[in-house]
Amino acid sequence: MESCHGEENFWYKCKNSVSTCWIDFRKQLNGRHFSQLYSVIGDSRTSLEAYAYASYMKGALFSEQDKNIDATIINFKNTRAIYEESGKSGSIENELLCYQCIEEVDPMIDLCSHKLGGSYLQAHELLDTANDLLNEDE
Repeated sequence: MESCHGEENFWYKCKNSVSTCWIDFRKQLNGRHFSQLYSVIGDSRTSLEAYAYASYMKGALFSEQDKNIDATIINFKNTRAIYEESGKSGSIENELLCYQCIEEVDPMIDLCSHKLGGSYLQAHELLDTANDLLNEDE
């Protein structure tokens, strides 16, 4: 990983504009300001990536503090959804980086789901699974 502007900066990159360093919880507030700044001056793709970063940092902060699990899982799901859509366009390198971010977020969503006592599967996924099981009997 390399920093955009040096070690003191809160925005890290991995070979392009997809951020993958999510470790410094103290800088979550900066992530929110960064997201707001890019929504005004950046292009739409960069704005979405900044929003994904801010959502991830907020979710990570809540997760670390072990409070407000509902908000935590929503933030992680927002991050996942943005990277899932971003991975569908652009270069192969961008696609790989987006899916790497998704792989980092998925275990956190699973952990939050476990804490809530449920699953993060969508209703259509549950329906597909049920239909598959019913079709096996035929």
